[in-house]
Amino acid sequence: MKILTILGSPKKNGKTAFVLNFFEEKIKEKGIAAKRINIIDYNVGGCKGCMACVQKKNEPGCVQKDDVPALFKELIRADMIVYASPLYGWDVSSQMKTFFDRHFCLVKDYKTPEHFSLLENKDIFTLTTCMGEKVGNTDLLSIFYDRFAGMLGCRSLKQFVVTQSFSPDFSERAEEVAQRMANEII
Repeated sequence: MKILTILGSPKKNGKTAFVLNFFEEKIKEKGIAAKRINIIDYNVGGCKGCMACVQKKNEPGCVQKDDVPALFKELIRADMIVYASPLYGWDVSSQMKTFFDRHFCLVKDYKTPEHFSLLENKDIFTLTTCMGEKVGNTDLLSIFYDRFAGMLGCRSLKQFVVTQSFSPDFSERAEEVAQRMANEII
């Protein structure tokens, strides 16, 4: 199984990375390796809305000259994708949002009977860390992820949240969530 983890935080060693590290360790213990992409390390331009990508049917087709085409190749090769981001303003980080916007070029013939995605039938996990409680904090993001996974034609979507990222027991709860994530794979 090929698992791709994508860290959308501007901090490579922040709270979200901390939880993602636990997850990667847990699956490694079970003989599964993950490849990590730190979005902050790549040049990811915002979607221009030019719609050039819709002309290409079996490839992303984005005309921008940045690192996203190489990242999309990794996504397409993966069996499972884990998107991890801190919660900023009831949403993902701006780095992850920019990357998510570019996913439109992976979807072909959207809203037609011929609709398909280059990520169809993949399993997707999302991991969110936040300073507050889950209720009234990550609920909007949950709706986005449901629609995002639907547009991409994913086989499954499982969402995980670690709240209260600055509380003294964060490490313990982070490890518990990482273990739950790993258990969902096996």
